[in-house]
Amino acid sequence: MDESKRDMEKMSENVTAAAQVLALFSVLITTVTFASAFTLPGGYRSAGDDGGATGTPVLARHGSYAFDAFILADALAFVFSFVATAKLLYAGVPAFNLESRFHSIDCAYSLMMNCGRCLVAALALGLYVVLLPPVGRTIAIEIGVVMIMLAIAAFTKDSEGCVDPISISVSVMRRNSRKLSSRDVLLSILYLLERFWSFVLIFGLPAIHTWARAK
Repeated sequence: MDESKRDMEKMSENVTAAAQVLALFSVLITTVTFASAFTLPGGYRSAGDDGGATGTPVLARHGSYAFDAFILADALAFVFSFVATAKLLYAGVPAFNLESRFHSIDCAYSLMMNCGRCLVAALALGLYVVLLPPVGRTIAIEIGVVMIMLAIAAFTKDSEGCVDPISISVSVMRRNSRKLSSRDVLLSILYLLERFWSFVLIFGLPAIHTWARAK
């Protein structure tokens, strides 16, 4: 067996092993998010409760923004993890083309990063809607902000190590502060959106929905 063929087989084995490890997490997150969609924080209204139809979520009062964002974050986490699992199933099969398997595992990795952000956002929003009535707005907001920052720190990585797009964008803008152009600003914004577009969806769509209902 020549050297190039042995290298190809070794790379195929590495891709299969990586796909198996990532699949463990993606399947776990798919299971958790699927279950949390039917075990909502606060539970459901029973027949004797006032203020809503029987079987509807208790905390979905008057179109709560935080509750809508929680549902969206949980749904996105499920979709991302489910699609990542499908990609990893393809990447883990040695019979397929190696290049396409690399592409599949890269796509699955990106989906898992967004899935992790959505999952932490869902947890933060779920704690917010649960803690807000009995504890108060301040502690609920503090817990949510801390968890979102942890999500940014934990799920902003690539294959070369930890990458903090906020720090990178700030450093670029400081370095070019005397000659900052509109193109530099646009590139920094696009870089942040590319990393955190899942947060934009989670917090942006419910805000638009709430604004449309208020009109």
